[in-house]
Amino acid sequence: MNRVELEVRVERPKLWWCRGLGNPYLYTFQAQPLDRDRIVAEKSVRTGLRSMKLVRQQDVEGTSFYIELNGLPVFAKGANHIPNDSFITEVTYERYKHEVAAAVESNMNMLRVWGGGIYEQDAFYELCDEYGLLVWQDFMFACSMYPGDEAFLANVRAEAEENVKRSAQSSLHRPVVRQ
Repeated sequence: MNRVELEVRVERPKLWWCRGLGNPYLYTFQAQPLDRDRIVAEKSVRTGLRSMKLVRQQDVEGTSFYIELNGLPVFAKGANHIPNDSFITEVTYERYKHEVAAAVESNMNMLRVWGGGIYEQDAFYELCDEYGLLVWQDFMFACSMYPGDEAFLANVRAEAEENVKRSAQSSLHRPVVRQ
């Protein structure tokens, strides 16, 4: 595997904002490596330009816990997303779109992917980006007691790393990850 890093300058970039703070502007970036003027691969990614962080600061009351998007605090209002069907092959793009659109119509700006469900298909995250919804992505470790031995913890570490990479590389959405 080769890693190539290129600096890209976007003049007067339009930032991606969640519902209630602005428009969820998306850019399409394309890459086409060439070998002697022949395209050998192609990748297109549609994503928003944004900065997001979880702010945890000590104060007289305890510790803060809020999300900052593009330097502004976000009042999160949303719902818990659970899998749309027990048979995940039955979940269509239209079902995802209906759920996301309903969240938007309900004035939500965030959906939490429940840790007892599944890591959703890319279409879910892409629709959230398109409609201006933040996603709080749990790891899939809810509702049970889990072993603490080194082999299991190594497996959990690998699962976490792979799903964060998947989120950052293969879908639009850059989730807030809870540990």
